[in-house]
Amino acid sequence: MSKYTESPWLYSQNTVSGSNGSEMVAEVYGFDTLEKKANGKLIAAAPDLLEALIEAPIVSRFSKAEDFISAYEQWRDKYKTPALKAVQP
Repeated sequence: MSKYTESPWLYSQNTVSGSNGSEMVAEVYGFDTLEKKANGKLIAAAPDLLEALIEAPIVSRFSKAEDFISAYEQWRDKYKTPALKAVQP
């Protein structure tokens, strides 16, 4: 996987930048202010969402449904906040 700007990424006005503010990650566009803000927040959440996907439990790795459910619940609780951060107004 290629290297990307370290998280957290921050959205401000029309740009997403690395946490130190010196590296611009993306310039954000949208038809209106609300769409632009939603796009910016989603882009800023990308590193956290990628981590959540990488850490997601895979059903085929569990021999018992109960073990998968337990792993899924732990994963869900750990990554709920980063996912919500991407979609909350």
